[in-house]
Amino acid sequence: MKPQGPLRLRSVVVLASLWGTLVAGATPAEEVLLSAQSDALVTLQAETRLTLHDLVGTIALRTGKDGELQFAARALSDRSSTRTVELWSRGSTLDLRPAADSADEPLFIEITVPQQLSVDARLAAGMRLSIAGLLSDLDVGGTGGVLDARGLRGRLNIDLEGGEVTVNGLDGELLLEGREIVAKLQGLKAPVAVTLSDSRLEISDVASISDLDLDSTPLVAAQLQGALTLVARDAPVEIRGTASGGEFLLDSAPAVLHGVHGPVTLETDSDLQFHDMQSYFKLRSFGGNVRGSGNAGPTVIDAQRATIVLEKLGGPLTVQGDGLRIQVDGVKGEVQIAVSSSDVKISGAESSVGVKNDFGEVSIVGAAQQVNVENRDGDVRLQGLNGPVHVVASGDLIEASWEAISSQVDQTLVNERGQIHAAFPPNAQCRVEAASSYGRVESAVGAVQVGADGRSAVGRLGGVSQPLVRLQAGGDVVVTTGAAVRAAPPAQ
Repeated sequence: MKPQGPLRLRSVVVLASLWGTLVAGATPAEEVLLSAQSDALVTLQAETRLTLHDLVGTIALRTGKDGELQFAARALSDRSSTRTVELWSRGSTLDLRPAADSADEPLFIEITVPQQLSVDARLAAGMRLSIAGLLSDLDVGGTGGVLDARGLRGRLNIDLEGGEVTVNGLDGELLLEGREIVAKLQGLKAPVAVTLSDSRLEISDVASISDLDLDSTPLVAAQLQGALTLVARDAPVEIRGTASGGEFLLDSAPAVLHGVHGPVTLETDSDLQFHDMQSYFKLRSFGGNVRGSGNAGPTVIDAQRATIVLEKLGGPLTVQGDGLRIQVDGVKGEVQIAVSSSDVKISGAESSVGVKNDFGEVSIVGAAQQVNVENRDGDVRLQGLNGPVHVVASGDLIEASWEAISSQVDQTLVNERGQIHAAFPPNAQCRVEAASSYGRVESAVGAVQVGADGRSAVGRLGGVSQPLVRLQAGGDVVVTTGAAVRAAPPAQ
């Protein structure tokens, strides 16, 4: 790239002479032509900025020696053929332009700049800007074209309409704005701010915070070390691997979260999937379905008119909302659900379970610890209970079967309107008291005897008087051993 022999010497002499003319007679507002040739080496004076605005073809830009700007121009179609370009000066700004006789010809230009000279490039359709190892700050604008930047140390500002952007390795801050762009960002060490519309974005290996505002722009993000702030509209979102969580506001933007760590607050009106998280996860959903498998931290959901399917949760689960279909399988932490007009199915809960519901059914299978249910205008089905249970309902049926009866805690099942069917394990040890306000009590257990009025029954299973299991129904009460009369279905 370097000019050789007399050409290089002549360039330096001519430019030095022009500098003398500029200093002696030009005002800062005047443009002065410093060079009109294919190759030049310029010793900088007080210049701080280089503009590349009207060039066509490919520009290769990298860092050179301190205090020196150097360039070499060739025909893009034949790199052995030199082409003249012009270097102009105006105040502290240098401007590299095509010569008049080659203004529309695609060129291949190699440029080296010192660290103190920032660069302002304007892309156009058919233009490619390739940057490697640049120490300077860089501003890129224009319409169309391709930017390929690798190993940058300074700040990078991009504002494009159309085109492609690839950034791989950036120490300084990144600001990216535009529309109809295909952008791939990787290896970013400083904060990132992106505002895009009608584009596509892939971003990975970001060491600092990221702030993304995306409109109709699909996102794939991975390996984000800093917290992510995301606003996305009208396009899917996929996030794989974050270390510090973030805040997500999604509008008509279905999302997939995989391997996300750190606290996450997410608000959406679209479908959401999450997998293998270690997060304090707070979700507000307005109509979108939720499917999740694996979160080691607390999961807190506030949802409306949605189907929620969750499994393999290591932390506690809290759900509230209305119009929900909830299916939960395998939660190690406490489960608390407060909903209305919803159907709730829970299986394999290892800690306590609490459910409050209006106008819907509740099914709980295989609960290992205490179960508390309040359900109005809906059936309650409990199967494979191992801990104490307390139910207050006003539906057609409470159905309960135990695998084991706790020896320490009294239990109560109350159905203010309908029936109770209770199935005790063969080796149960407890006192049973059953009563019906308007129906009858039936017992298939010899130790539980029905009273003369047919509306009450009392008995000691295993010959003990404690704990007490009390069954109180408005309708019939049926007491059996083994499986319940109608077993509660497992969650699907």
